[in-house]
Amino acid sequence: MAKMTYAEQLAHPKWQRKRLDTLNAAGWKCANCAAGDVTLHVHHRRYIKGRMAWEYEEDELSVLCKDCHQSEHEIKEAAARVMQIRFAEDVLVEDFSFGFLTGMMAPFGEVTKEDVELAMENYPRFFALGYMVCSLGPSDIASAVRRKLDEGRFGPHTGMLRLLLDQEESEDA
Repeated sequence: MAKMTYAEQLAHPKWQRKRLDTLNAAGWKCANCAAGDVTLHVHHRRYIKGRMAWEYEEDELSVLCKDCHQSEHEIKEAAARVMQIRFAEDVLVEDFSFGFLTGMMAPFGEVTKEDVELAMENYPRFFALGYMVCSLGPSDIASAVRRKLDEGRFGPHTGMLRLLLDQEESEDA
């Protein structure tokens, strides 16, 4: 059997059934604005390669009105553009974010073992940084940042960071 296009999947009876079940479960109202007297869409919160449109769990779908659905996609597209920004040599924001956030969430069991292994293998510095930040208290972080500032490790644009640290230290006193 040839691979179905997304449009063909949305016309399939299995998707139509899933769509109706999802709309019924949501009370035929938009999850964002609660509108019910407008055109409603069933939105896939994420896509997983190889899955058919109807193979998603209820918590992976949401009911959105046409305007909220469009806004949701615009936000995701903007985020995708931002994630492609390079902020240091060959490091993408996306790479840093994945490694750092996985490191931050790992101690709480909020990420899968596979994601932890992937982050540790591909982005070990970012993972370690996220893990360290999560395990340190605020005063430990502030003193570590202060040391790096004093060593000149953050570059020339550190005025605001110094002000924040000075303010925090004066509040602690």
